[in-house]
Amino acid sequence: MNREYITNRLKEFQMDGLAEKILHIAYMWFGSKEDILGEGQPDDMGVYDVLENRILSRGAITRETDHQALRLASLIKQDIDKERRNDKRAIFLERLAGYRAAFTRRLRWLFPEFRYMCAIYPFLEKVPVLLPVYWTRRGIRLLAGLLAGKVKDKDTYE
Repeated sequence: MNREYITNRLKEFQMDGLAEKILHIAYMWFGSKEDILGEGQPDDMGVYDVLENRILSRGAITRETDHQALRLASLIKQDIDKERRNDKRAIFLERLAGYRAAFTRRLRWLFPEFRYMCAIYPFLEKVPVLLPVYWTRRGIRLLAGLLAGKVKDKDTYE
């Protein structure tokens, strides 16, 4: 493992101090006494206690004192919030597409194509300008049929 590369990358992300503290905890847990004594005893053991408690509690204890850890937690929270916003936006756009499809379906049913209207009203082939008039006529017939309760299908009457 290239330790210099990892150290440089951590410095780029400004997480080198936090990484050193976590590495020191790892040496205290799994390393030899020479590893711990070689670096000397840290001045503030409270920071290590907080990090150790956070590690052992799987993040349940969140009293953080290290500024790099606080910054990292803030960045993670911002990223999670951004993902939630993107998910909400995707759901909104999906619903909007569904509403748009339903609206166009209803619009096509209210105002059918010219060929369909010509099949019902053959006179439209001679005078296509009257298409809006025949849409209105069809709508009135459908409403009258609905009010009378005689409509079996959209354009079928008893």
